[in-house]
Amino acid sequence: MSRWGRIVLALCTLWLGVAQAEWQGRMSENEAIDRAGMQRMLSQRILKAYCELGLSEPFGDPQAQLTLAVNLFDANLLQLESFVKEGEMKEALLQVKRVWPAYKDMAQKSPTREGAKKLWEINQKLLPLTHDVVVKMESGYGTSAGKWVNLAGRQRMLSQRIAMLYLLGTWGVGGPEEMAAADKAVQEYRTALDTLKTYERNTKETKKILDNLDSQFFLLQKAKGEKENLSFLIATTSEKMLEYADQLTGIYAEMDKK
Repeated sequence: MSRWGRIVLALCTLWLGVAQAEWQGRMSENEAIDRAGMQRMLSQRILKAYCELGLSEPFGDPQAQLTLAVNLFDANLLQLESFVKEGEMKEALLQVKRVWPAYKDMAQKSPTREGAKKLWEINQKLLPLTHDVVVKMESGYGTSAGKWVNLAGRQRMLSQRIAMLYLLGTWGVGGPEEMAAADKAVQEYRTALDTLKTYERNTKETKKILDNLDSQFFLLQKAKGEKENLSFLIATTSEKMLEYADQLTGIYAEMDKK
């Protein structure tokens, strides 16, 4: 079963009433950082899927993507709240919890350009809050692989953010500021990818995944120059980038167990 498949199965298990204490016992500190980092990605994926629905230019099934992303965000928030008991990490989670309901509510309405604008406004608050949770976890737990779990996990977010920003522009929601943000995300992705290649604990498997990420990033850069089917090319490439980055993050999260 793929890593995403395991996540979906875990989500269903949570809904069936597995005690949060049992979840807590299964999750390591690196896995908590991984799960918190996933929240960053989901915040971008939700708006990306919303834009695909509004533009009627879907790749795959954006309605299913949006529904699953919303439900995963909810489930992850519950799980993290159970894992984190007090201190700065708990307060950071509470900040996310205060902003999330408005974002969730708007995302579940029929897509409109005005709705996309409102989601984008909330998104600019939600993303830094979710990132703050990850940073505080990485600093607070101090695991040897925590920095790399955070960095690889952030690549998941950037893959979805790049696609989301280009789709906003295609829909006429984004202007020069959003395009500048997209270019910044692309630059950050390249820099982080180069940094990840320097990790001394990389294995043959992780090096292969990093090579795959490099190839997909090249295709993304090439797609930006296309005048036709830009949304489709960006969406398809960003999905592969997400898949590979998620694989890498999962491997890093398991490293301190060995």
